[in-house]
Amino acid sequence: MPISGAYVVASNDTAGTITITTGINYIPTQPSQDTPYPLAAGEQMTVTFDEAFSTVPRITLTPTSPEAASMNYYITKDTTSFTIHFTNTPTASTTYSFDYQAIQ
Repeated sequence: MPISGAYVVASNDTAGTITITTGINYIPTQPSQDTPYPLAAGEQMTVTFDEAFSTVPRITLTPTSPEAASMNYYITKDTTSFTIHFTNTPTASTTYSFDYQAIQ
């Protein structure tokens, strides 16, 4: 049976550190999902702000691990959250770390 990974966000609404640790054959399960899904390019995780911004903030995402630095990624965002997407498939049993900053 595949083993799922985990993710950690240590932050406030304006800055934080994101750590995505992949499992074996699965990416981390979001809290709102019942089951993990296979490792794949695309949406990896969503960071939801405690309080919505009045306008869509500018998000700066900086890789803080060699694995994250080698990953191709982009974000989508709105006033309440942002989502990290990988354009290539993450590697199993690997940690991807990022710092972020949200500026209004």
